[in-house]
Amino acid sequence: MHRGDDLKVFEQRVNKCGCHGMNNPRYYNDEDLSAFDSCEFWIKDPNVLSKEEIDQEVQAAAEREKKIKNSSERAFSGGILRKEKQERQEAKQQKPVMIIIGASIIFVIIVGFILKNVSTEKNSPAVTHPNTITADSTNVKSVYKEALVRIEGGNFNMGSDDGGDDARPAHMVTLKSFSIGKYPVTQKEYEEVMGYNPSNFKGQNRPVESVSWYDAVEYCNKLSEKEGLTPAYTIDKSRQDYNNTNDDDNMKWVVIWNRSANGYRLPTEAEWEYAAKGGKGSPGNFKYSGSDNINEVAWHKHNSGGTSHDVGIKKPNNLGLYDMSGNVDEWCWDWYDKYYYANSPSSDPVGASSGEHRVARGGTWNHSAELAGTTFRNYGRPSLLKHFDGFRVVRN
Repeated sequence: MHRGDDLKVFEQRVNKCGCHGMNNPRYYNDEDLSAFDSCEFWIKDPNVLSKEEIDQEVQAAAEREKKIKNSSERAFSGGILRKEKQERQEAKQQKPVMIIIGASIIFVIIVGFILKNVSTEKNSPAVTHPNTITADSTNVKSVYKEALVRIEGGNFNMGSDDGGDDARPAHMVTLKSFSIGKYPVTQKEYEEVMGYNPSNFKGQNRPVESVSWYDAVEYCNKLSEKEGLTPAYTIDKSRQDYNNTNDDDNMKWVVIWNRSANGYRLPTEAEWEYAAKGGKGSPGNFKYSGSDNINEVAWHKHNSGGTSHDVGIKKPNNLGLYDMSGNVDEWCWDWYDKYYYANSPSSDPVGASSGEHRVARGGTWNHSAELAGTTFRNYGRPSLLKHFDGFRVVRN
């Protein structure tokens, strides 16, 4: 600091010395100050600081200011360091907590995944049978998730002399080999092909229901197309089928079955009964499909709780087929004719040539045990939609 900047000292000099006639010392420069150095009064006065003393005081003041500044900076810096240290300590303390929370979340996810798989395995039908064929055993990439069961052709006694009028007379029938669905078509399978689920009782593994006969044949064609197979049916919606004599059917699509096609189709009534009875010779000759005890093999009015159920829960028959009795009725290809058995061909019968109704077999969750018998013949309008009507597929 220049001594000319210390006005207080400068004024002190002026007040002690009247030389040079200075009345306003604030406007004097270094030359004026140097004049004081030779002033006798200035030099001799012990109460007045010399030039060197002034410089020392100024330097000392500057040093004090510097120390104060450094001290403030250190204090400020120290505060930051302490704050950073505290934050590091808090972060260090929070780290184990975050690790525990993260581990807990991962554990919950893993447990949920395991439980989901266990539940899926528990509820999903798991059946193996020596006659089972899957899409992998052919050279076709199948979207039909459930296996088909190969049924060897043969003879069996169709109908029953102890049954209803339309089940008489019992008569011998011979069938070619075919493959049939191990389960009724499920809601998951139907939705994957058709893009919607019409069922009233929702559940992926439950049988699809609330489907008409027309819905069933259309599903068969679309599934065949997805798998690169020749569709079994030619469907013409623009014309009405004159073989359909039902006045309440407002659809009456013309549906022609190409019997040589390799695609999916509905079973004939004879094929359905042959499979339900266990194939060649109807082994066991059970009243229901696989047992004389209906509760072992079927969901019916008195054990269903008023709803359909997942397929494959009840006991299968000897061919490994599930739900042939109970759960949902299953559409067949045939036109229903009460007296058809009296005139039925003995080889591969396909039903009457016309009629008001299509055959439905197997009984339902909503009906009594009688309707779940292997020889009971049910039927319905082709356009009918009921919460207990479903179907299963067949291939040649």
